[in-house]
Amino acid sequence: MPSSLPRLTALIFSLLLSLPVFAMSVGEATLSSKLGQPLYATIPLNGLGDLRADQVIIKHAPGEIYDKLGIERPALFQSVQFDLTTEGDNGQVVLRTRESVNEPYVRLLLQIRWPSGEMVKEITLFIDPVTP
Repeated sequence: MPSSLPRLTALIFSLLLSLPVFAMSVGEATLSSKLGQPLYATIPLNGLGDLRADQVIIKHAPGEIYDKLGIERPALFQSVQFDLTTEGDNGQVVLRTRESVNEPYVRLLLQIRWPSGEMVKEITLFIDPVTP
């Protein structure tokens, strides 16, 4: 039996190495709108692997998570729309509102779910005023 232990260990190790590695990462938001304008921001997603846009669900984190973390839900909480596009291993989330944003600081918690996992990501946006 002791001689089979190294072979078993090698087999397990080789199986683990052959498993696909999935490490989705969420990049920093890029804001394209100014204070007093509707919100428009993009957030890159990397490491999507073979996931399609319809397999990734992006929405506001539940209110309980905001409460647990002591984060106040922004006034525009309900009006933010999330759209995801994917291309190859990467994707992009677009955050937008129809209403103008009049707060210079917006803090959101995004919940991202996919078939094999989920994460919550805090997004902070500092919105500059329109320059004349």
